[in-house]
Amino acid sequence: MIQNGDRVAFCGDPAPGGPSIGDQGRVVQAGHTGSGVRWVTGALSGQISELVAHADLVVNGSLDGHSFAQHFSTGHPSEDALQAQATFARSGARATLRQLHEAGLLSNFTSIAEDVASMVARRIQQDPELAPILAQLDPDDASELVAVASGQLLRDAFGRGEG
Repeated sequence: MIQNGDRVAFCGDPAPGGPSIGDQGRVVQAGHTGSGVRWVTGALSGQISELVAHADLVVNGSLDGHSFAQHFSTGHPSEDALQAQATFARSGARATLRQLHEAGLLSNFTSIAEDVASMVARRIQQDPELAPILAQLDPDDASELVAVASGQLLRDAFGRGEG
């Protein structure tokens, strides 16, 4: 069965304006008897054929059972996006994010998290209702209170949802 994300090669009878035998692509919309294919080689490279009969395709590989580290970073942004879309469609957001992390493609997340934590702490320190309370505490205690409040605020705001 052909699935979204499968790598395929054309093996049917060539038609004018269509793929040639051996042209390779990636399934972007799998159907029951035919699929949409984005061609990565041949005269149609970069284009999508909306319906290619499954009898005219041979599967060269799939993202199933493979890690993003092996398949995600092709060096071609549009191809990477197709692979991410296929994995998302098959596995959902959490699995896609986990695979991106395992492939080392989320290296900026630490910096983003640090920026967010710093901004939240700064906003808490400047909160007009908390400022008088923080002023009564020694600096170490005030810092601790801000850190605990920041963590709690982030957990409350973003801790909801699927676990």
